[in-house]
Amino acid sequence: MAPRGIVAAAVASIFALRLAEEGNADAAILVPLTFTVIIGTITVYGLGACRLARLLNVSHPNPQGALIVGGQPWVRRIAKALQDQGIPVLIMDSNRKNVADARMEGLSANYGNTSPTTSTATSTSRDSVASSP
Repeated sequence: MAPRGIVAAAVASIFALRLAEEGNADAAILVPLTFTVIIGTITVYGLGACRLARLLNVSHPNPQGALIVGGQPWVRRIAKALQDQGIPVLIMDSNRKNVADARMEGLSANYGNTSPTTSTATSTSRDSVASSP
């Protein structure tokens, strides 16, 4: 899960200072209230995300395997060796030819972007990528 609440906390702090300068008596409650909401959402995510994913059938109870970013020929050889040893492997690449070649070799592969310049990895496949908590 992405970081939660940093913007809300910063904005609440600024608003609380401004409201206090204006003489609003309730300004002091704004920051603690914001942090209570942040902690509550973190708790809900922490306690409910895994259960919800299982309920929606979008996760595995105990995901194990390897996610390999890149589908060059030498990477596919490593992935094939892991798969031959019984280890589930998923290749993710932004080059459609590498994805197609991996699939032709019997490997699970998704087209997607895992660039660190994006906030999250994106995939255009209907398959899901699961990670253990």
